[in-house]
Amino acid sequence: MIGISEIAGYICSHKALNIEKAHKDKEIDDDFLQRKLGIISTAYKKDEETVLSMCVDAFKNLQLKVDIDISEVDCLCLCSQTGDYVVPHNSAVLQDMLGVSKNAAVFDVYMGCAGFVYSIDITKHFMESNNMKKGLLFNCDILSPHVDKQSDLVFGDAASCTLLTNDPIFILGKPAYCSMGSMYSALMVKKDGAFNLNNIPIFSFIMGNVPDLINRALELNNLSSQDIDIFAMQQTGKHILDNLTRRMKLEPDKVPFVATDYGNTSSSSVPLILEKYLKNTDINTILLTGFGEGLSATSMPVYRRK
Repeated sequence: MIGISEIAGYICSHKALNIEKAHKDKEIDDDFLQRKLGIISTAYKKDEETVLSMCVDAFKNLQLKVDIDISEVDCLCLCSQTGDYVVPHNSAVLQDMLGVSKNAAVFDVYMGCAGFVYSIDITKHFMESNNMKKGLLFNCDILSPHVDKQSDLVFGDAASCTLLTNDPIFILGKPAYCSMGSMYSALMVKKDGAFNLNNIPIFSFIMGNVPDLINRALELNNLSSQDIDIFAMQQTGKHILDNLTRRMKLEPDKVPFVATDYGNTSSSSVPLILEKYLKNTDINTILLTGFGEGLSATSMPVYRRK
């Protein structure tokens, strides 16, 4: 059975304080930043950093946690919508940069905020169906060059690297999905690089669909909300998580907001939360929920292996 053995994140070291950005325009007060948005600063890449270089840095951080024989990696997946190249697939370039075997399966998943659950589920089943034992999943998006005055308070640049093996710490449950393509224009980057973000339909999509999505994921896995130790949700902003927590009558301590210093990092947002609890043996069941562009959302539990 393939599952999660380790996770490492890489968060860009450059930080921009939202209080300074907000005060320049005098549109947003301190109370909004502290109590509602919850994001005090956003991380942004250095000029020389790219999706691929950030994935390499996430892998280096993984190596600090676990001894990895790169020759044994037989699957590599990169989930990103802002890759360095249109052609070829970015995972092929990453394979070469890391020294992964030419015999390994290497592929991309093109998805944003909901991408971690999609890409880890795809990679897991791909590895199991091909009798593979060790895989690397990378999640990374760079949005800082695209964001406008409003959205640069929210989005940060980061990457994550997840080690999948047949001797895991966490095993994966069954995912539930929700997509509303009719609302695609609420969050998009156009061909000319222009960034479009409309908070009203996004908030409506989240509040109108994520509670049902989470309930369906719980039902699919014969769980109740009381069985969940941590709800690892997309770090879209503290006010959104607080609203979801109240609407679903969840315990606030079970819904962490950890992106205060770096922001919403697209598909690496959820694994960055999971990384914090992976070795905490008091935490046994975590519900992963990503939501955003598409507009799409997905939710899946992971269980500590007994």
